[in-house]
Amino acid sequence: MRLLFVCPSLGYGGAETQLIALAKGLGARGHEVVIYSMSGQSERPHQLEEHGVKVIHDEKRSRLDFSLIGRMRAFVSAWQPEVVHGFLFDGNLYARLAAVANGGAVCLSAERSSDYSLRRAQTIGHHLTKHITRAVVANSYAGAEFARRLFAFPPERVHVVWNGIDLCAVRQRASLATGLRASLGMDHGDKLLCFVGSIKPEKDYVLALKIVRELLLIEAGKWHCLFIGAGYAKSMPYTVQEFDQSQAYAAVVEGLFSDLPSLARVHRFGAVDNVIELMAQSDVLLSTSIREGFPNVVLEAMASGLPVVSTEYSDIRRILPLPWQVVAERNVASLVSALERASGAEAKAVKLAQEVWVDQHASIEQAVLSLEAVYRACLLEAGK
Repeated sequence: MRLLFVCPSLGYGGAETQLIALAKGLGARGHEVVIYSMSGQSERPHQLEEHGVKVIHDEKRSRLDFSLIGRMRAFVSAWQPEVVHGFLFDGNLYARLAAVANGGAVCLSAERSSDYSLRRAQTIGHHLTKHITRAVVANSYAGAEFARRLFAFPPERVHVVWNGIDLCAVRQRASLATGLRASLGMDHGDKLLCFVGSIKPEKDYVLALKIVRELLLIEAGKWHCLFIGAGYAKSMPYTVQEFDQSQAYAAVVEGLFSDLPSLARVHRFGAVDNVIELMAQSDVLLSTSIREGFPNVVLEAMASGLPVVSTEYSDIRRILPLPWQVVAERNVASLVSALERASGAEAKAVKLAQEVWVDQHASIEQAVLSLEAVYRACLLEAGK
């Protein structure tokens, strides 16, 4: 099959990470794969080119860039992909507008989250183009239900393909990771909490920092806390509402960071590409998301041998194997108790249960085969 993916950029977000993994996996199965990125900036082109996946770097210069649409449609008309698959809202919208240049192409949209609201302009664009979409691929059951409502599709037109990771590669990287705890000045017996996420409201840094404050005040054990992630990166040369909102939220978060006790035990690494190595040397991962699709970082933590404690969102109860790992109420004391439990006497049992779960459900090979089956079913339904 000739497969064209359309996405806003190839940064370090979860959707972009999963797209790269899927593209490599599909390419390895003999499909011709092209990713059309609407940002000229990309931190990771080498991860694709060495696997035979072609990347087109274009530049989106306005919210509705007609010149970009023209170039994209010209490419679709010339290359004649069988499937055009969008990722994230702009990727979905532009994939639909490009797919009409090849009447034989099947157009799919992706749903990577749930329970969010579209801006007025997004709502108009979605309703004017959603009929071009033959099917939606969601990475969670919560996202699939949301997509059914958003598109007014019957269940058979919305498919769930959970995220997958390269389990062997993650475990190899984790096994070789050393030196972090000494570099942070940790003593024997100290515990290290890890939090990974961009600084944005959906990740709820405010709740995470309240939890960290309580951990730092515990006298019976000495906690260190590691934060990995940065604020919203503005990559488009036009006004982006999300950027302004993220700046205001980041200011609140910075104030909370500066007010923490024992700041010498709070470590911030920003956006880095060795997240797996850092997690593998920690004692527990905390996830405080309010809404999200399928969290790659949780899968990577589980495969790295790192116990996870999470608030409740999306499919997280289907993912974490022990019920108490998911705390239903967004309560600081309850989450602190679960963190101490996961990093203490029950850590070994948690690691084993997580290892079994990821082996059964979370390989990138499984995700690639499931997505390939969706493409074949859509093409068959379209008479291709």
